[in-house]
Amino acid sequence: MLQSDRSIEDFFNPKVLRHQLISASLYVLFYESFKEELIDKLKFYYSLGSQETDDYKEDVKSRNKSPIYATLDWFKYMGAIDEVDLQQFEKIKKCRNKLSHELHSLIGASGLPDDFDESFALLLSFKSKIYHWWIINVEVASDPEYMGKEINPDDFTHASTLMDKMMIDIALGTEEESNQYLKMYQLWSKNS
Repeated sequence: MLQSDRSIEDFFNPKVLRHQLISASLYVLFYESFKEELIDKLKFYYSLGSQETDDYKEDVKSRNKSPIYATLDWFKYMGAIDEVDLQQFEKIKKCRNKLSHELHSLIGASGLPDDFDESFALLLSFKSKIYHWWIINVEVASDPEYMGKEINPDDFTHASTLMDKMMIDIALGTEEESNQYLKMYQLWSKNS
């Protein structure tokens, strides 16, 4: 079977098409929500109420005209990420752009980009790395409950990381994986 015949068959296969559309949608959702949350998180950290402070403008905004690149540069400066991570972000962003701007032609012709699985794994890992750094170095470090106590960084996971896993399991997992959260919720709500 020729590649074009395979693409056409995949397009007409509901299971394959659903998987591709859901996968692409989750990727773009995770990328966009991460980008927005990361910028907002740092802006809020530096802000007084809804006002941008001079410290934010000086420490973050001045790093780059692009809010996301200014934010990422701040995280690099703070040691949360390195140059390799920034290169991976470019790969993540390139895949996002391809999905956002070319999805219709991709799905109709060749399916998801060849590097989709790798880029998706990089996106999840990148998000988790920054969020984990934030929890340990900002949230826990400034929480009176933990001050002066020894903590195990492995004991902390960001809610967004857990939510991403749940969405992937529910949307793309096996029937058992997809239903486990509903069953847990139903059990919890019955006992509440």
